[in-house]
Amino acid sequence: MKKWYVILIAAFSVVFVMCLFVFSDTPKAEDTTARLNVASLGSYELDTNHFHMENVEGKDVRLGKLRSYDALLITKDYIYQTDQKALKKKLNKVDIPLLFADFEEESSIAFLTTELPLSEAKMAGKGTIQMAFTLPNHELATFSIFDTSRESLDQLNKAIQLVQRVKNLEEWETRSVKTF
Repeated sequence: MKKWYVILIAAFSVVFVMCLFVFSDTPKAEDTTARLNVASLGSYELDTNHFHMENVEGKDVRLGKLRSYDALLITKDYIYQTDQKALKKKLNKVDIPLLFADFEEESSIAFLTTELPLSEAKMAGKGTIQMAFTLPNHELATFSIFDTSRESLDQLNKAIQLVQRVKNLEEWETRSVKTF
């Protein structure tokens, strides 16, 4: 009789432990998105599951040093506090994706590609974070997210990784449609 109690208790314990793991609220290990290393000009925080942020604002930012990062994030406040013409020249030489955060109605793409100061680069409906990357053939690939939800940040993360592997705008558009 004791034998059956021991077997019953052992079986119940195994079922209980299995249910505990299956129905727990812990996140599943299905997210295979890499954690990207992002340099930041201006203060901005992104989900640490997707991005490692390092503020490089006070440091001597040279193009060679930025190559160790996956992307460079620039805030609107930072652009307003710096020499915009000099910054534009530097940004147009950067060979990693540029992320523009909190631009609201300002267009980072217009700021980057025209002589307009940021205050005149207006465009309604732009994303919370706008990405721009100059492709090897000098075309400009862009991507935007409209909120900082986990899903949106996951898409941004994938866009940063994908854009650096394409050769032209047509390939970017084709592959990004399939990915997102």
